[in-house]
Amino acid sequence: MDQKKLFILSFMLMTMMWSYGQKSPSKFGKISKQEMEATVCPIDSSAHAYFIFDFGITYFQYAATNVRAEESKRQQKGFQMFFERHYRIKILDDNAFDWADIEIPLYHSGGDREKVTQFKAATYNKNGKEIEEVKLRAKDLISEVKSENWDIMKVAMPQVKAGSVIEVYYTV
Repeated sequence: MDQKKLFILSFMLMTMMWSYGQKSPSKFGKISKQEMEATVCPIDSSAHAYFIFDFGITYFQYAATNVRAEESKRQQKGFQMFFERHYRIKILDDNAFDWADIEIPLYHSGGDREKVTQFKAATYNKNGKEIEEVKLRAKDLISEVKSENWDIMKVAMPQVKAGSVIEVYYTV
């Protein structure tokens, strides 16, 4: 295949990948009145809680240096994989409080180690006509060793009660 055809094919493939890219269904912190006032899951009336949305995307970035510290300077180049997740959960009653226990699994092997690079979370509660927000940041995460190759970053969302909306965003 000559270079012109290869270039056109590559360009078409990249254009298709970009055109199928998705964005999170909502911006962090933009809680709607409908979400706060919901009292029943739209698809299961017996549910104690439900995901309003759960959005994730994986992408790669090229790193010119510092991919692996133990490699020589010449080898410290390569692609890094990032995973972003953004979700909201509606807590409908007191039986759903375990949904407020957030866990982020992180894999490690040899010198390679996943880490949380961005984290924000909040609990939203209705207080009269106002929406109260209780924020969490990365410093609130607690690390726990799960196994030889897995760690868990976890946190319990604060001030969760029936009617709360929980929102979490993180990047690994």
